[in-house]
Amino acid sequence: MPTKRKRILRWSFALLVVAALVFLVVVTTNFLNEAQMSLGRTPMSGSDLDAMLVNRQQFTPPPDGRLRIAQVHVCLRIAELIDSLDRKKENQTRRRSAIAAVMNTHMQSRASYTWSRNHLATALFDEPMTMADSANIRLIRMMRPRLSAVRRVFNDSLDKEILR
Repeated sequence: MPTKRKRILRWSFALLVVAALVFLVVVTTNFLNEAQMSLGRTPMSGSDLDAMLVNRQQFTPPPDGRLRIAQVHVCLRIAELIDSLDRKKENQTRRRSAIAAVMNTHMQSRASYTWSRNHLATALFDEPMTMADSANIRLIRMMRPRLSAVRRVFNDSLDKEILR
């Protein structure tokens, strides 16, 4: 009888150890999956810029078609950032994460940036076509010294990865 009891205790202990290991594996797997979801994907390709952006909403241009000061400010900051990263010859991964950080700081969506950047470039290089464009030009005159320092960014389209 004592050997049968010992055998039952051994099997019970072994089953308890196996159940504990399975439980630990399941809990660890769930934890790592949740961590991966909250951190987002690693920025390795162009499409991963979307994964790094907080604001992914569609953008509806303002009814008057005018740029806002905040939009010009974000475009200017991104252009200055691209210009400095280009001078430092930073890799694409560093560029994407730096641009995403600026856009997330200002809660700017990709679509909003694209619209703002295109209107800013039009106002910088072309003649105003409408009254809204001429109002944009008045706004841009305030920032002309900083914009002229990074004008090459708008010419070379170094930020083309962000544009849609």
